[in-house]
Amino acid sequence: DSVLVNANGAVTVTGGAIAGTGAMAVASSFTWNGGNLSATGASVRVLAGGTLAIGGTATRSFSNFVLENAGTATWTGAQTINSGSGATIRVFAGATMNISGDPIWSFNQGGAPAVFDVQGALTRTTSAGSATVPGLSLTGSFNMTSGAFEARDAGTSSGSFTAAAGTILRFALGTHTLTAGATVQGAGTVLIGNGSVTNAGTWNVTGTTRLVPGGTLTQNATGTTGVLDMVGGVRAGSGLLNVTG
Repeated sequence: DSVLVNANGAVTVTGGAIAGTGAMAVASSFTWNGGNLSATGASVRVLAGGTLAIGGTATRSFSNFVLENAGTATWTGAQTINSGSGATIRVFAGATMNISGDPIWSFNQGGAPAVFDVQGALTRTTSAGSATVPGLSLTGSFNMTSGAFEARDAGTSSGSFTAAAGTILRFALGTHTLTAGATVQGAGTVLIGNGSVTNAGTWNVTGTTRLVPGGTLTQNATGTTGVLDMVGGVRAGSGLLNVTG
């Protein structure tokens, strides 16, 4: 079976597609291990107390669809997700999502940009590899304790990013705007390449801020970094960036 609905209301998608125009509310669990979420304005919402699990290795399509989590979410595996037409994954305030896999989620099917809307608590643990997402909008919190994470395409955030020692937080392929309420901190590496970050918030990186070719950091508030490693790129803006290392 490609879409299985158990007696307890659990939904598992391993192939085929969920399509249509309606909204599905899931109180138990929703598991997406394969198959496509591609429709015209359809949505799935995991309710508070429920679980969302994204996993598997199958390449899949995610287009014109909204997948929402108000409960507890896990993201494992190393799948490729091709998306477009405003495809959105949303983590509500009060909800959590942990990314321990190495997914590559790309906006490559045209239409409105894909969005990763994190209002709750996002964590990145376990993996030594890299996870990639498009259109990150963080108003909640993101804590990295392992591996790398790449935010691609444009996004605006007012939440907090924390990159622990040994981790890499990358901003690429678009303009990433950090408003006055945003915080970037931690002993890891914040890397900007083939894209730009415009920061009006708190920049307190005790590790390394690294600019590589094609990367621009426009710092419009006073910030601090342990090491400024300019392999290439541009450092701009009206704010000071104090280097303490």
